[in-house]
Amino acid sequence: MNKNQIMDSGWNRQTIWQGCILASIAHAIFVANNPDFAYEHSWDGDHYSTNDGQGCRGTVTFGLDFFCGGLSERRIF
Repeated sequence: MNKNQIMDSGWNRQTIWQGCILASIAHAIFVANNPDFAYEHSWDGDHYSTNDGQGCRGTVTFGLDFFCGGLSERRIF
């Protein structure tokens, strides 16, 4: 898996997919000891979502040869 900065042009569907799978595996290992945080990463079909519990959320949807992502942030003061 190649590392790319957000402004680099090396982003592609396979790189993002591999990163989401790796994050899911790491999170599953973490949740085994801390089940209160199980909601932070999830898959629903081809949609990978993350939620930090403080209002920040992100979802990446994977098609056959494309991906699309969205982020939202809610500040709690």
